[in-house]
Amino acid sequence: VGLPVKFNQKLPDNFWQDNEDDLKIMVDTREQLPFEFDHAISQKLDFGDYTAAGSSFSKTFVDRKSVDDFRSTFGKDIERFKREMNRCINFDSYMFVVVEASIEHVEKINQMTKFKSNLNYVWHNVRDLMIEYPDNLQFIFAYSRGGAKKITQKILKHGKDLWRVDLQYYIDSKVANNENQYAKN
Repeated sequence: VGLPVKFNQKLPDNFWQDNEDDLKIMVDTREQLPFEFDHAISQKLDFGDYTAAGSSFSKTFVDRKSVDDFRSTFGKDIERFKREMNRCINFDSYMFVVVEASIEHVEKINQMTKFKSNLNYVWHNVRDLMIEYPDNLQFIFAYSRGGAKKITQKILKHGKDLWRVDLQYYIDSKVANNENQYAKN
């Protein structure tokens, strides 16, 4: 078809084994339910909820989403998210949207809740965003809040080395092999 390959890199060596406990992480002051990190620094961020601080800063940001926040942001609040992505691009940065659930769990919760979202519209917007921002955006479904916290640390530790890696593929492979501590938390 002639389209460039979006994800053409492999996962960095020792990605799953690396220890991120000493990583300094900036947490946006507006983050509603922030992850607790040992070396967290509260800081207003122009976009995203988390980024590495100091010498680990790599223009890599994480925007954490609960299931409800995901449905809302990529439904009725899509234009606000696009403005956030445009700020990200203006700073030559990369955004990982890390969702605290699997795709299946998002759909299950939507069926059980009193206020249902039009998930066809949400998924349409997610696909459109991936097309509109192919060099600056990736979605990660981390299976759980604990998994989202762990993968956020790993994303920020490895930064630019992950911009061209299909991280969801590697997470799903670990889950399929029952090796993933992320899905269990």
